[in-house]
Amino acid sequence: RELTRAVSHELRTPVARIRFAVDMLADTDDEDSRFMQRDYIDEDIESLNGLIDEILTYAKLEEGSPKLDLEPVNLKELLEQIERETNALGKPIKIVTNLPNAKVTAVADRRYLHRV
Repeated sequence: RELTRAVSHELRTPVARIRFAVDMLADTDDEDSRFMQRDYIDEDIESLNGLIDEILTYAKLEEGSPKLDLEPVNLKELLEQIERETNALGKPIKIVTNLPNAKVTAVADRRYLHRV
């Protein structure tokens, strides 16, 4: 039950961002803005696909631990993405930190690190 509630909440987030981006598309004639919103929508669709994959991963947890796709993750880019995604929900935030150098990476599963 907890898993179902958590996943339902997580699914609502990219759906809300897509809805917001679609509204922004309708409100602007600026071509650059439209392309930017389209790119954000594409990212959110990928996020939805990732969440669906996570649901399947959770189902496999009973069989053992999930497979992690470890890769170098650029921490600066990840933090900027999270800030942008949160602001796209109409919840203006500013991540206040000393962002790492653009070359600093962590070896992690990007999807799970993003979720954290």
